[in-house]
Amino acid sequence: VRQLDRSSKAKFQFVIEDTGIGMTKEFLKKIFIPYQREILFGAKEVLGTGLGMPIVKNIVTSLNGEINIESELNKGTKVTVILPFKAAEKDTVQEHGEEKEEVNLENVHVLLVEDNKINMEIAHKLLTSQDMLVNKAWNGKEAVDLFSGSAENFYDIILMDLQMPEMDGLEAAKQIRAMNRPDNTVPIIALSANAFSEDIALCLQAGMNDHIAKPFQPQKLFELIYQYTKGKQRLPAETEKTKPEPKEQKETAQQKNTGGISPNLT
Repeated sequence: VRQLDRSSKAKFQFVIEDTGIGMTKEFLKKIFIPYQREILFGAKEVLGTGLGMPIVKNIVTSLNGEINIESELNKGTKVTVILPFKAAEKDTVQEHGEEKEEVNLENVHVLLVEDNKINMEIAHKLLTSQDMLVNKAWNGKEAVDLFSGSAENFYDIILMDLQMPEMDGLEAAKQIRAMNRPDNTVPIIALSANAFSEDIALCLQAGMNDHIAKPFQPQKLFELIYQYTKGKQRLPAETEKTKPEPKEQKETAQQKNTGGISPNLT
């Protein structure tokens, strides 16, 4: 990292370099195109969607920055990012400001309900990056079955998509709330592109606690999860109690399209 200038909007250069397998010059021309992947060296077997670099490019561009990638096969890759930062004015710096509460989400047990493979993968990676424990359900019916088959208070929170096959998120939330068990009050947050006021009202009527619109800001989602789970006792990941009761489930069409992915705890 180095500072390129010292003006009121100083630019900083970040350089990340490795000595890995590198990439072909042909692939470098399309690295920022969504869903493009380098398929050399068995990369077809590596989990990925080809969205990482397009997302990075969009973020850097939105910050008025620049990104450049150099790579050579069998030698490695060099990524250079330049970002501008506005210098803070002296009187705006708070020397004794109120400290923000730390968002600690370690061992929060999440039931993630989403029928879109890419959305599921992105959300799963975001949640596990904060040390949360995630079960996947590909539709509302799977979510209801997983919840009903779990031990009491196994799940700390449910993140629920709305439009899904077999059973939508609204009906799934209603069925979970109607269950005769003490933890039927588990927080349920709707994750949906349906963000009109009437959609939010339907979520609340179905028994959901909150709504966050897609695409969402990860930090906003983390803070919302923390708001609903702080103070709850969290079981450590290695205890036997964190394993849901086994349930035989029919493979859904979505799971067939994703190589038979099942909602295992990860």
